[in-house]
Amino acid sequence: MKKNIFMFLSGILLISACSIEQMIVERLADSLSSGMGTSFSGEDDPELVGDALPFALKLFDSLLEQTPRHADLLLATGSAYIMYANAYVQTEAEMLDASEHEKKQRLLQRAGRLYLRGRDMVLKSLEVKYPGFGACLENREYEKAFYPIEKQDTGRLYWAAVGWFAAFSLDGFNLDLSISVLKAEKMMEKALELNESYNFGAIHDFYILFNGSMPEGRGYDEAKAREHFTRSIEITKGQNASPYFNLAVSVSIKNQNKEEYISLLNEALAVNPDAIPDIRLLNIIIQRKAKWYLEHIDDYFI
Repeated sequence: MKKNIFMFLSGILLISACSIEQMIVERLADSLSSGMGTSFSGEDDPELVGDALPFALKLFDSLLEQTPRHADLLLATGSAYIMYANAYVQTEAEMLDASEHEKKQRLLQRAGRLYLRGRDMVLKSLEVKYPGFGACLENREYEKAFYPIEKQDTGRLYWAAVGWFAAFSLDGFNLDLSISVLKAEKMMEKALELNESYNFGAIHDFYILFNGSMPEGRGYDEAKAREHFTRSIEITKGQNASPYFNLAVSVSIKNQNKEEYISLLNEALAVNPDAIPDIRLLNIIIQRKAKWYLEHIDDYFI
């Protein structure tokens, strides 16, 4: 009898311990997914963030193993993978000397894989919040997929689409990406409709590159690129370096407008990174890229 009671109590304690552990994990996941953004995006030391992000990403991965359906942690982790791929992998590749072709290709391939990993996590976060979303998206039932999505989830659409497009931009001959990227286009259109001011004009900044860089017939539209440029400037009162940089490296280069290119990059460099603390890191990274593009101007103009 005593043995049975002991086993019963041991079982209760074990269940309680597991429940407490799960509760702690979930609370940690809640805390990290809600607090990571500003602690990283407001940083003024890109190297510090670059060194810390791989550890943070693997920590998030380990938490997701225990809470695989935590929608906010999926979003935070997926968007962090996409940001890391862009700021610390693709950017490094783009700034390599032409003599380092093999290293550049390895980095770009790695960036592509990270983009897709991040995209898939964010898509899963959408599925968790809106069951059936994935099936509707796969079947191109866009109205049905997007109908229940609320303004507060604009970021889920934005980051999934950004990761998708970024991977496609690095591997345009990938048939699967080439066919499926239309889904990302629809997602970004919905994000713009829900909240055009999301993340200090990030959606407009995306469209500057999209409309300014895509081939004819696949989205290129200089007039629209300039419209999004103007709107992005309005949203942040010119305190975001991204629209200046994006228009310079897309439309100005395509038009071989060297004077505009120089002017826009200098505008990007003139932005005060501290004006909007939430995008301080982004502005610093963009300004470093702007400086590099000015120093390598002869690589882009005849």
